[in-house]
Amino acid sequence: MHKEIDSSQSVSDALPEEVAGEVHRVSIDLLLPAESPRLDGTDRQHAKMLSGQDGVLPPILVQRGSMRIVDGMHRVMAARLRGDRFIEVRFFDGDDEASFLCGVRANITHGLPLSWKDREAAAERFIRSYPQWSDRAIAAAAGISAKSVRTVRQRATDVRQHLDARIGMDGRVRPVDAAVGRQLASELLRSKPEASLREVARDAGISPTTVRDVRERLRRGEDPVPSAPQAAQNRTAAAQLAARGRNAGLPEVPSILEKMRRDPSVRHKQSGRALLGQLERHLLDVEEFVRLLDGVPPHCLVLVAQLARRCAADWSDLAERIDDENGSSVAG
Repeated sequence: MHKEIDSSQSVSDALPEEVAGEVHRVSIDLLLPAESPRLDGTDRQHAKMLSGQDGVLPPILVQRGSMRIVDGMHRVMAARLRGDRFIEVRFFDGDDEASFLCGVRANITHGLPLSWKDREAAAERFIRSYPQWSDRAIAAAAGISAKSVRTVRQRATDVRQHLDARIGMDGRVRPVDAAVGRQLASELLRSKPEASLREVARDAGISPTTVRDVRERLRRGEDPVPSAPQAAQNRTAAAQLAARGRNAGLPEVPSILEKMRRDPSVRHKQSGRALLGQLERHLLDVEEFVRLLDGVPPHCLVLVAQLARRCAADWSDLAERIDDENGSSVAG
């Protein structure tokens, strides 16, 4: 049974709002525990370590009204061990599901990292609470990969609600069935031959790369939705192409930049020289980054991965814009 998605329940809508900059000093006796994302509860040794630190403990997060601790159980335990009667608190307004979400997000970005089992259990709860969220949105909230979220979603058979679409981190609604998006893209390309890849991708809820493939299939007189064997073959070819790209590595980049530097139309213009400067500053030495990651704690690696994906998406977006300007449209 197909269900229509409620586009009002986006990822950002579910996030509670913190009272920025407003810190209150609250009696510890007034605080209550909330449902912790840690399956094994608080770690007394970690709390003992915190209790031995000098100075005021960082503010904890508390659900306004209920006074339930959303993030900071270890700090509260540490304060009790030190004999403190008061602790600094920041409040936010949100229901129990938003409180749990906030607690998980806080614990994957700082403090004692959540275990893999904690994150997996959190992902399953998010699937139950927000079935309309995309795998990537849930992955970002739980601190695991989108592939792992798909595995959890498939395993949780009792909560697999069939939705025609899901909401991504950007708030956009995209079809779960790629065939639906391809069919819609083909109709848009025929009715709006002047539309860019990005415009069609936005309206169809698919990627510009998929729109380009649909456009090429229409030009060849083929069905916009490839057959199952062909789709599998396309995915394999794409994976092989990506692997070849990765294996090629960075040695090709200097030659590309050198070719641009030698081009008079680039080096003799201020805008061209500025572009070269930007490109040179944003080149990535992957091997050097890998070496630097050796000493990074696990909870920070999640942030680095998110940043890498965001940068990759931005570069891809730039490439799509360039392709849009240089590409042609399908005739009706």
